[in-house]
Amino acid sequence: MNYPSWVAYLVAPGLFIFLIILFVVISVIVLLSLKKLHVIKVKETYRKIILPACVVTFLSYIVGTLILLVTQFLSRFDWINTKLAEPLVTNPFTNFYTFLYTLIAFMISSVLIYNLNKIITMKAIRLSNGKEFRIALALTIFTAPYLFFIPNNTVKVQPNKIETQDVEKIESYRSMDLSDVNKLKELMNLLESANSYKDVKADTTNSPRTITIIYEEGIKTPENSVFEKDSAILLNLFSNIDRVEFILGDVYYTFDYSVVNTIHQNQLRNMKIEELLEYYNM
Repeated sequence: MNYPSWVAYLVAPGLFIFLIILFVVISVIVLLSLKKLHVIKVKETYRKIILPACVVTFLSYIVGTLILLVTQFLSRFDWINTKLAEPLVTNPFTNFYTFLYTLIAFMISSVLIYNLNKIITMKAIRLSNGKEFRIALALTIFTAPYLFFIPNNTVKVQPNKIETQDVEKIESYRSMDLSDVNKLKELMNLLESANSYKDVKADTTNSPRTITIIYEEGIKTPENSVFEKDSAILLNLFSNIDRVEFILGDVYYTFDYSVVNTIHQNQLRNMKIEELLEYYNM
């Protein structure tokens, strides 16, 4: 499952940073509103408002976020995946459907912020002449989840297609000297996970003996099935390799020979590349 970058506010350390920012923003809005409305006991009123205001705003953000993430759980349906799930990960302005869906999530969160502040936050204080309404409205306007509309800087990488004529080329690299970095890169460029990788290297001296593919940062990697397919090809070609790993920043996708070999009924190194591709393309 893929997630928009702003979902980071739900997990550490993003959650901690988000809560601090939220607290500061709401504090500023509440204090300015109280002074603008000439409320007498500003500090006392602020202390009563700040905690419930932060809680209801955060909960409203979570509701909107869950609405957006529903598309990721339903991405097995082609239309939802193409029109909503994938575009929402990168840019809510990709098409009309993603914009409308994001707008709906935004409006639901905003309505919740307003109503919950009016019902819960304002219950702690007693102000006259519609001042409670104006504070709740100010909180809604300035804390609405505008971040739902911020595009993700992550670039989606499409898998490189292995053409029929590439199969023979891939076979020609079987059991080559893995210390030859240039040849290893030539082979890597033929595989599906080739797009936007930064470097590839092989370590045949330390255990586990590993081929490591390092991706450029700021990209959305291919699906795990692509990594598994390329790992199977590399483990098939080189009997002196125990593991293939793909690295994107601090995220590792690791495929051990024992696991991939089991997937192929312990026949991995007896198969031809063409057979492997047929298996994964079924």
